[in-house]
Amino acid sequence: MGRRKKSSYQSVSDRQSVPGVATDALYSFKVDYVAVGNKLRAQRKRLGYTQEQVAEAIGITPAFMGHIERGERGMALDTLLHLCNFYHITMDYLWSDTLPPDEQQMASQIAVMLKDKTPEQKAAVMDIVRTVTIHM
Repeated sequence: MGRRKKSSYQSVSDRQSVPGVATDALYSFKVDYVAVGNKLRAQRKRLGYTQEQVAEAIGITPAFMGHIERGERGMALDTLLHLCNFYHITMDYLWSDTLPPDEQQMASQIAVMLKDKTPEQKAAVMDIVRTVTIHM
């Protein structure tokens, strides 16, 4: 038998890292394509469209639309834009649950969590954070 050419396609679930994003970041950056697909499916159903209707309207195959909604495949930026325009939603709405918070957001969230704590409790949290960061 001849050698089979290895496909350049890599499924979303097989990807280990995102090009251009440091893998040693404080947080793990992994797009939750299933969550994005669920939001797209919910919006499609809310508007009363079938996968076939949406696929035809934005210029993709119904099978690919199914892959997107199940989170099995990512999509090109133009497909994402077409879907957002068709569904009258923003990209922020789709990706908000999957993007990592920036440092200022994290600092604000920590400050809110510690706002009503005693100085001793705050010191305990600092000890925990110090211990965790040492062992990362």
